[in-house]
Amino acid sequence: MAGNASLDELYEVPPPEFTRARSALVRTLREQGKTADAARAARARRPSVPLWAANRLARRHPDLVRRLVDAVERLRRAQARATDDMGAAARDHREALDALMAKAPEAVQAAGAKASPATLGRIAATLLGAATDRDVRQRLLTGHLDEEREAPGFDVFAGVTAKATPRRTRRQARPSPPGSAPERRAAPARGGRDELQRAEAEARAHARRARALGRSATALERAAARAEARRALARRALDAAQAEAARAGEAAREARRAAAEAESAADGSAVRVRELRAALAR
Repeated sequence: MAGNASLDELYEVPPPEFTRARSALVRTLREQGKTADAARAARARRPSVPLWAANRLARRHPDLVRRLVDAVERLRRAQARATDDMGAAARDHREALDALMAKAPEAVQAAGAKASPATLGRIAATLLGAATDRDVRQRLLTGHLDEEREAPGFDVFAGVTAKATPRRTRRQARPSPPGSAPERRAAPARGGRDELQRAEAEARAHARRARALGRSATALERAAARAEARRALARRALDAAQAEAARAGEAAREARRAAAEAESAADGSAVRVRELRAALAR
């Protein structure tokens, strides 16, 4: 197997098995004399569950990832031109991300983890951040991301820098009256920006809720673990008490049998004594 193919397959290994698989790959590559590939494999870091799941989504659903990247570019261009395409571009972007995230729980489960809201939020942030950053986009498309990403903000996502505020002149231009041609041309762009800002605000709110739910889930899992430990201790105590009761019951039965045998022996002795007395009386 070629060294690059081996390195590529390393991205498929779930996080719990990654360290062992990496060590085996490095050893194999060194035995084959592929020292450069072995060095690259040795530098590979164990991925987090969100990072591994994002790469798995890119490998299993490349069409959906390409759709997200294309939607990001359309939204970037619409924002740069400030046209009335912004609303449609924002909706395409949101739908593209939703289509990918519908597949995310399955990817998390394949990593041997639970699809908690916090984990899903980190996957969404990584997908968005990588799709927006042109320097790492190709790694997303091939499923070779090597670190999690943060979701982009409004200005970064738009891909434009804020324009400098014009200096005031002696004759400041008057604002266009409502209903004028410039005002009508600017209205759709403002509507698109408003929709995008609302979508981003909603995404931030969902992210905050995801983090809060993640903390609550962690606390509940810990409480459940403590309750399970107490239940196990109580069960062991009950088992011990039942075993002791069983032993006591068996001892009581043995004592009853011994008492019955002693009583029978005593009855036999009494009969023998009467017989001997009768014989002496004759």
